[in-house]
Amino acid sequence: MAPDAHPEHSDITNEMWSKIDEIIVDNKDIPGSIIGVLRECQDVVGWLPVELIDYISDGLNLSPQRGFWNCFLLFTFLPDTQRPAFDQGMHGHRLLCEGH
Repeated sequence: MAPDAHPEHSDITNEMWSKIDEIIVDNKDIPGSIIGVLRECQDVVGWLPVELIDYISDGLNLSPQRGFWNCFLLFTFLPDTQRPAFDQGMHGHRLLCEGH
């Protein structure tokens, strides 16, 4: 993916974008890889900002309207500093997820 196409986000460095691009390229042609891609990208950034989710969706040629991800407890959508206290202990919970 082209580095000039990266959305602006203060929590994502150029080095992180490079890793994210590599994850997307490595998984682009693997059906059902979206859950793994989201998890790997969350490991890189620490959480999944909406700009990153949109970027991943575009990179994998998926449309949000297709419902490309169906689970929430596997992922963190706020940085640690903004996450409510009740969410801090939820990381042990898992849902069955299916990538489309």
